[in-house]
Amino acid sequence: MTAFNWLRRLCVVTLALVLSTLPALGPSRSVNAVESTKEYQIKAAFLLNFVKFVRWPDDVLEPKQTFQLCIFGDDYFGPILEPMARRSIRERPVTIRRFDSQAKLEGCHLLFIAHQTATLEDNTLPDLARRGLLIVGDSPGLAERGAAINLITEDKKIRFEINIKAARYADLQMDGQLLRLGKLVSSQPHRTPF
Repeated sequence: MTAFNWLRRLCVVTLALVLSTLPALGPSRSVNAVESTKEYQIKAAFLLNFVKFVRWPDDVLEPKQTFQLCIFGDDYFGPILEPMARRSIRERPVTIRRFDSQAKLEGCHLLFIAHQTATLEDNTLPDLARRGLLIVGDSPGLAERGAAINLITEDKKIRFEINIKAARYADLQMDGQLLRLGKLVSSQPHRTPF
């Protein structure tokens, strides 16, 4: 499958997921709330697709084991992620967990660090990095600070950055198609353990 066909397929799957999770929008909703909801519906679809193109170590994510998708900090997704919990990812059930403290993050396979999370100190990200944990976020510079994937907005479109060193440090294998579609970035010196 060519990169173009893969991108077209990714867009169709993303759009289908977004449309299937759209809440009923009443007349009292503000334009900003509607835009924010759409933004996080698209980001939820990206999360689902990232999981399909990343391989975890076999001893970290065993066959039929529940996939733990964790949200750290402010949860802008709200109920948008709930349909994912009713689906399976790579033939595994999915559990959505939400945290405001890093003390309970054990067992997470994908950790989404919410934008503007007040509880995340600049030096905390390297402490979170561990084998088998895909760290994803949507804050400026997060990939350079050690997240494997960071969702960014460019030209009013959501795109993503990839920090290959962070993914390797976590012993995660990213599909070549995912690497071709993302913007590759490097870790800032002295901010990450890798």
